[in-house]
Amino acid sequence: MLAGAVSFLVFGAAVAAQAVTATRSTHTVLAAAVPTLVAGLVVLVVAVWLPEPSLAGFLAGGALTGAGAGLAFKGAIATVAALAPPQRRAEALAGVFLAGYVGLAGPVIGLGLLTLYVTPELGLLVFAGLLATGVLAAAPGLLRRQDSPTRVRPRRAPARV
Repeated sequence: MLAGAVSFLVFGAAVAAQAVTATRSTHTVLAAAVPTLVAGLVVLVVAVWLPEPSLAGFLAGGALTGAGAGLAFKGAIATVAALAPPQRRAEALAGVFLAGYVGLAGPVIGLGLLTLYVTPELGLLVFAGLLATGVLAAAPGLLRRQDSPTRVRPRRAPARV
């Protein structure tokens, strides 16, 4: 039951973060996603590595990480929807969702395999370090884009003559 509650907390935090930022620009959402996600990973790892591991810290880290991931996903959806031509938007968004599903499953499988060879604490440290490095490496490119609204308004079709 506790494992299910932790998963619910992570995904609930993602949904809450997306709802709170409903009227924010894509740039603002992505700018908040990066530090929130990295801070969550740090709190998560510290909570596990304490001499006496902390459930409260683990939950707080999970909630922060979930919120950051939710914001990153929202920013990705908004960016792709804004950049894709109307006739290719569904295809482009399907690609984002496919990447999202692989992004959810791949690391979990990798972490599971890693823990066959190292302690769960070390596996989490390696996993969090790789994820934080990837987020920080992608951040400059994500944040360089012009500020645009997260809500995608339908584009008008060009007038036919």
